[in-house]
Amino acid sequence: MRGHLTAIQTKAQMTPPSLRLTRAADYADKFLKITAATAIFGGAGAFTFLSDALRDSVQSYFGIHAIVTRIESIETRLPGQKVAIYDASFSYIDGPCVIGAVCIARFKIRRTLYGADCKQPRVTPYVDNHGGIKHPAEYIGGGLRVGSDLWSQIEIRFRVPANARPGRAAYTSLQEYNCPNGTVLEESISLSFMLKASA
Repeated sequence: MRGHLTAIQTKAQMTPPSLRLTRAADYADKFLKITAATAIFGGAGAFTFLSDALRDSVQSYFGIHAIVTRIESIETRLPGQKVAIYDASFSYIDGPCVIGAVCIARFKIRRTLYGADCKQPRVTPYVDNHGGIKHPAEYIGGGLRVGSDLWSQIEIRFRVPANARPGRAAYTSLQEYNCPNGTVLEESISLSFMLKASA
């Protein structure tokens, strides 16, 4: 028995490296043929599993999973697409504004390329005062559909709510746009003004 083992070991040691390499190639070729046969005869599920496994291995090797995770993380922190942009230097509350009366907010505004095809928005105005308390105001009218190539001056008429108090205040409005990609809610810039008591 011992002599038989010695003969096998001697034979393995005498096998040239090129022959061992050829045998390894044969084994690899057989493995690939078996894999292909499994994919063909085992159905789409086996093929999908193998292709998914290969894709995952390649993505893992090149660090693609980590890159995708970083991109997704950055995208969640970025602000969403804007429908309109405002020029704060030429946006203001026109004239004195009295509690219970109609006031006018004027905005210099332009649509972005993203918002060029959105419809005219539904506007909900607010008046903020005394510690940031937001009072819903009554929307009277105004506002025009603006283009993405030119700045436009629009006005929003609103009635200041009776429960607002005199003093420094700020106007904002929430615009609800109907866009090709769905509904977009967007807040205007804030316009500060002095709110006067009614006579």
